[in-house]
Amino acid sequence: MIQIAKNKTVQLELESRVRLIQGTMDDLNLSESKYDAASCILVLYFVDDVQEKLKLLRTIRVNLKSGALFVFVSAYGDRDDTELQDRLNVWKSFFFGCGIRII
Repeated sequence: MIQIAKNKTVQLELESRVRLIQGTMDDLNLSESKYDAASCILVLYFVDDVQEKLKLLRTIRVNLKSGALFVFVSAYGDRDDTELQDRLNVWKSFFFGCGIRII
């Protein structure tokens, strides 16, 4: 995903305005400034502990500018359930259609 984002910033000539960081919220220097936007797409699905999920969402909230855009997508239910797998496959198809390969 980082490489895709890097390619997109080059394509849109945004390299001087974008800094890509591979890691978690804990790896960011959040005291630098507030952010204009954030996304959390299919992340909480992989965080088992409820308190860790809340910590992540609170960290995002306090570091966004007032009125900032926040895109949140989450899956729920039994990870082995056929319905959930079907939903994830729909997401994969969507991203594949956009030229993004998901393994």
